[in-house]
Amino acid sequence: QDYKVLCKDKNIEFKLFLEKNFNLNKEFSIDAERLEQILDNIISNAIRYTPDGKSIITKVKIYNNIIKFIVEDEGTGFSDKELCYIFEKFYRGDSSRSKEKGHSGLGMYIVRILVEKHNGWIVAENKEKGGARIEFVIKEI
Repeated sequence: QDYKVLCKDKNIEFKLFLEKNFNLNKEFSIDAERLEQILDNIISNAIRYTPDGKSIITKVKIYNNIIKFIVEDEGTGFSDKELCYIFEKFYRGDSSRSKEKGHSGLGMYIVRILVEKHNGWIVAENKEKGGARIEFVIKEI
């Protein structure tokens, strides 16, 4: 997706940080389409739940055959219930946190399945000063 357009509509600043040693020439055996699907779901949710005028930060780090992604927003964060069920099939978060309606509850479930297929893991948590943080790791397949 074009995050610039989505962020511009809400006046959200989107920042991308690559680790200092990030090697754009390093090749990984990963499913690029599935990685794009994972990031689309996570970043789209971050945009959906981040209020106008705030920011979203995405960090990418590489360790040998592992890629680590962190997406942080300045939204309302997750309720305790959401943290327990966010990656479950058909779970839909608190609709009062977003102006948008009609989501299937499959996006983050699919994200979890795709991350696990890449021998990885994913976790969602609240940031100490407010907002949400989703971190996931994928390994070469």
